[in-house]
Amino acid sequence: MSTMTIPVGDARRAAVQRSLLWTYIAAALFVIFALVTTQWKWARSFSPWQDDPYDAVVSFTAIIVPLVTAAMMMRLVACRRDQALPHSRLRDLVRASTVVHVLVLATIAADWIAVAQGIHADVWDTVGKFLIAALMVLSLCVAGSACATWIVARRLQQATVAVITEDDGPDWLDDGLLLLQRLQHLRWGKKIITPIYKIAHSCVTSRFGIKQHPVVAAGVTAIAAGGIFSTVQGVQEGYSLAVMGLFATIYATGLFAAMILIGTYVHFVARPSRPQWQSQRLLPAAVLATFSVPVAVAFRDQLWWVIGTNANDADVAQFALLIGVFAVGTGLLAFLAAAVVRRVRSGQRP
Repeated sequence: MSTMTIPVGDARRAAVQRSLLWTYIAAALFVIFALVTTQWKWARSFSPWQDDPYDAVVSFTAIIVPLVTAAMMMRLVACRRDQALPHSRLRDLVRASTVVHVLVLATIAADWIAVAQGIHADVWDTVGKFLIAALMVLSLCVAGSACATWIVARRLQQATVAVITEDDGPDWLDDGLLLLQRLQHLRWGKKIITPIYKIAHSCVTSRFGIKQHPVVAAGVTAIAAGGIFSTVQGVQEGYSLAVMGLFATIYATGLFAAMILIGTYVHFVARPSRPQWQSQRLLPAAVLATFSVPVAVAFRDQLWWVIGTNANDADVAQFALLIGVFAVGTGLLAFLAAAVVRRVRSGQRP
């Protein structure tokens, strides 16, 4: 099947470009706001959303939003003004823009809930009120950018007259390799980029590469990133090895769930040519189990009763037990639910 393309001069190309620009601006404002209100301890002390579960939301979105935005910028480079564009490339960029807005809006909603509940209202003072005003400005900017993205997504959907498969056209990894190919033509490209391209091409397209094993690749990446984030945070805060290991697990599970969910939605990796275990019941259960870990962390103060303790008496081991119980329980429930659904769909009694 031939890849559907959008010709040079098509109005949809300019519309997508404008909406992506607004997305980049919204993402940049959000990252600045998140860094100031979470990493600058003086400003954080006046913030209504400095505690969990509100802080847990921004702890993950402040990591994921810049990564998705950077991937969007990389793929935008693959779009040439003088060439027809695969429809899938614009579609995936708009979907990624939607992901950015959903994550940012979720964080903004959590912050406004903290404000509405008057959390730490006694220490808001002038700085706290300034942070709330900044939140209002950010909310308006992101809302406008989200509306622009929604309009463009509707235009792309309504203007599509051909049937496009989910795997039609290049995926994000293909465009990443394409960018490296183009960089090889620069003066310093052959010495620096060519070796990188060869390694990247092998990692992506080989028998044991990312395209054939995307879930395994996501797991390895999440574990590595979780280890890095927890080590940096642990060194800064003076955590023990046990606490650093616990935070590494929390980061890794949350990032794994995010990569699978977001990657599936934006078609980060085209579907492998052979069936894999991720199409069965195990992957949805694993994703829900890992997603439940940061949720349990965010609402731990309300969940200590599950293991018979409280926030004052709980230690690191009990903290690990709590998130383990929720992860295993959520995974088992999801696995059983998937089994029931499959039996019902096949006409059998559960």
